[in-house]
Amino acid sequence: MVSQNPEKTQRTAAHESPTFGDQSRKILDDVQELGGIAADNLKSQGAELLDGGRDRFKKAQRNLERYIGAHPMKSMLMAIGVGALVGFFVKR
Repeated sequence: MVSQNPEKTQRTAAHESPTFGDQSRKILDDVQELGGIAADNLKSQGAELLDGGRDRFKKAQRNLERYIGAHPMKSMLMAIGVGALVGFFVKR
């Protein structure tokens, strides 16, 4: 059965279909949710990288301390040489 009143049909269709504003809000909500998920993933990846970097730094520090303990004279001469080079380049 077809409605005889086209104005009533248009109002009913407009009332039942989502408006542009509703669709825009839904899209915005979806984008915000995805952005939050992406931010959480980046945070966790950054934390993992930071932890890995700390571990590598601590390992390098321990290795350096062992080397200095095993070769104190060589380490002292290298430190003096590096200090002299830095002083030479900073002075210029």
